[in-house]
Amino acid sequence: EFGSEAGGGGADELSRLLSLAVELCGAVAPKQQDGGLTIRKLEPVLGALLKLGADPAARGEGGLDTLDLLVRCGAPWVAWAHLGLEAGGGAGSVREDIQALDYDIDESTLFHQELLRQPLEYRRRLNLYRWLICGAVGCGTGVLAFAIDCICEQLFDVKFSVAAHAMTLALRGSGSSAAAWVAGLATMSAINLLFVSVAVGLVVCVSPVAGGSGIPEVKAYLQGVKVPRMLRFDALLAKSVGVLCAVASGLVVGKEGPMIHIGAIIAAGVSQGSSKSLNVRTMWLKSFRNDHDKRDFVSAGAAAGVAAAFGAPIGGTLFAMEEAATYWSQPLTWRTFFCALCSTFTLNILLSS
Repeated sequence: EFGSEAGGGGADELSRLLSLAVELCGAVAPKQQDGGLTIRKLEPVLGALLKLGADPAARGEGGLDTLDLLVRCGAPWVAWAHLGLEAGGGAGSVREDIQALDYDIDESTLFHQELLRQPLEYRRRLNLYRWLICGAVGCGTGVLAFAIDCICEQLFDVKFSVAAHAMTLALRGSGSSAAAWVAGLATMSAINLLFVSVAVGLVVCVSPVAGGSGIPEVKAYLQGVKVPRMLRFDALLAKSVGVLCAVASGLVVGKEGPMIHIGAIIAAGVSQGSSKSLNVRTMWLKSFRNDHDKRDFVSAGAAAGVAAAFGAPIGGTLFAMEEAATYWSQPLTWRTFFCALCSTFTLNILLSS
């Protein structure tokens, strides 16, 4: 079909486009651990190239160079990578540890037939599991938010108590109020420096991806970028303890942004029933170990983090739907709202007790 539309040179043109597509897919998406490229990585670029290659009017008499061909076929991200490679950066200029997630929807007839062959009871059970996991993620996020609030208050009390005790000792020893104020400020500064050092040490030595609020990383993940070690247990540990120490040290920071990242990590761990950092992999929840379901649970976890930070489940749902996620559906809206409700309810119950 391509040869008949492109004329006598269709076979040569097809060969050129095939070679170009394979070369670019290999440059932008390096080989995985399985040893080769999948059809899903090759198909979008190849389809766009073939569509443009079959249109002689679009190519023009002189043809198109590689960069122009990529931009016109709607693959500017591949064109950017190709331009970087041509500039002399080589294969090393493309980060091989950052990969794309498989968010493509399978529209094949065989796939839909396989879905229809699944028993109705099986599909209902999976849907029930999704609701239960969202509830568990919301409750877990609320419990962790409560722990962060309580420990922050305790650290503040300890810090001011130690500073007050140092002021009392200095006042008794010297009898000067100025010496007492200097001792109190020095003690307060030393404790704040200790808290900041703990937070910095966790980020530098344990999990560098835990630095910052975590919102850009969560948004990148929900838009299809697999950020390395973003959803690991060590990132959860560094983020939780780090935000504790950062807030207790008196820095102009809050727990709102980190709670979004924390909720996303909890959702990723609970929904998959496994942890690479802890080397734990259970036999449960195998049906949800794919990029589609994990993405949906991470969206719900981000909403639970917002709800726990601000006490606003509707605001958390709107944040996940409008700001963070790119892929959305009506059932996901209700599950995300339920997850945010569980987070706010759990936090308020624990705080009131």
